Amino acid sequence: LLHPHFHKFHITMAATNDSTNNAALGAVECPSALFAKGLKTYGTRTYISHDNIPHTAEMVVGFDKEKFKNTCLAGKNSPTYNPSLCNFDAIANELFKADEKWESRDLLYDAFKCHGKLHGWIPALQQKQMSCNRFGQSSTSRDYVGGTLKVGCTCKLDITPLVREKYFATKESKKASYKDIWGEPVMIRNANCEHGGSCMPGKQNLIAATQRAGGYLNELPDITMFTLCNLFEQDGKLSTSLIKKVVGPVWPKNKVFTKNNVFNIRVRVKRSLAAFKSANGDYEDFKQMVNASDLLSGIDDEVSLNDDEAVEMAQSLWAEVMNDVDKDEVLFSFIDYLELISVRAKGFVYELAEDKTKVGRKRVVGVIWQTATMRKNFELFGDFIGLDMMKRGINKLLWPYAAVAMYDDMRQLCLACEGVLCGERTDMYQFIANFLASSTPERTLEDVKIVAGDAFFNQELIERLGFSNATLILDRWHLLDSGLQKMFGNSGYSKLSGHLI
Repeated sequence: LLHPHFHKFHITMAATNDSTNNAALGAVECPSALFAKGLKTYGTRTYISHDNIPHTAEMVVGFDKEKFKNTCLAGKNSPTYNPSLCNFDAIANELFKADEKWESRDLLYDAFKCHGKLHGWIPALQQKQMSCNRFGQSSTSRDYVGGTLKVGCTCKLDITPLVREKYFATKESKKASYKDIWGEPVMIRNANCEHGGSCMPGKQNLIAATQRAGGYLNELPDITMFTLCNLFEQDGKLSTSLIKKVVGPVWPKNKVFTKNNVFNIRVRVKRSLAAFKSANGDYEDFKQMVNASDLLSGIDDEVSLNDDEAVEMAQSLWAEVMNDVDKDEVLFSFIDYLELISVRAKGFVYELAEDKTKVGRKRVVGVIWQTATMRKNFELFGDFIGLDMMKRGINKLLWPYAAVAMYDDMRQLCLACEGVLCGERTDMYQFIANFLASSTPERTLEDVKIVAGDAFFNQELIERLGFSNATLILDRWHLLDSGLQKMFGNSGYSKLSGHLI
């Protein structure tokens, strides 16, 4: 296709297989190189350069991707399969030659991707460069569980656009600027098709690189995402076993379905839910909105979460683990899940409460967590805190919700931490206090001035928990609900209750 700013061009088709042009050369070249030549179709093309001068040159105008796949990927049972032609290094050196012109960058990248998929590596495209996605050295100090993506690979193509559009940034501009037109012919300036460093193309490398690049999730069919959103909308949750059943039929057979994949699919479904609701059940509308959404770009094995998403994921996973009838179907433990969240949500910390009265393996009796926002809340507004637990159980074990609450500078409720604990007990409140002390060192427990609570507390207990300089008060609700009864006894409270407003 020609950019509208340029003149017409013409293509004259040449022989589709260069191997017949030089029989002598073909006699000494390896079969894989000759095969690679036959994958390219050459023709002449006229294009207009940025200096408005027409140029005519021979270039690659077609690439036989299907022939490549049928010969090197079809498998032993296919009559077209011929491994003797599939020396991928020789094929790459023949396909991607320095100074060779291609009809467009898309055509070149299509061939580059096809070679990578068959050989066992993932391509990356950056304007004037195509490379293996393991090219170069890592620029981050982060310690990834699956290892770093950049391992010093040297496979790279440098490309130059042969057509550039001249334009002026503003009407007053006197100096022209030029825009690269990638739909027009390009030339390979430099080519290095060897994979260096620790990059070793093959099945395992392809799986690892695809995982880290987010390929498995990004390539999930839209109908699969639509189904998951529909199920989540109806049931309010997505169990691990349900995700496996829905995604399993379209998941690559050689790729193990891991806890990381489950985690990322949950995130993607939650972020797609708004589009699903807007589509009102229309699959085509949903597909368009989801594919155009920036929220879903880059959903890979190292997806980042904001604080709200981290809290929601922690709460929903706890509900799944605690309410799943057949816990053997839970793919990974709640502890593993919290660890995933802590890696992906900056500042997220958690701690498990264990029953220390038991001998041997400790039994988990609760969990508390804190986001970076919660930590900042306690640092800024922790002079006056509220301690309480929800009496009504919110899960199958009937463990109550617990939180440390405060008012911010706008008189809006905010939290210092939250979690689910086995009951309203002194040791559970001590666990919360110890967690606050360790997770928020910028404000010590001694800095808290007032603690509001119910009749469960007294001043001695508050000080024993670590709030040595705090005064216990009963907020209005707890004062009327249980505080006065504790102060005056049942008979005194019955006389007072009729006069209370």
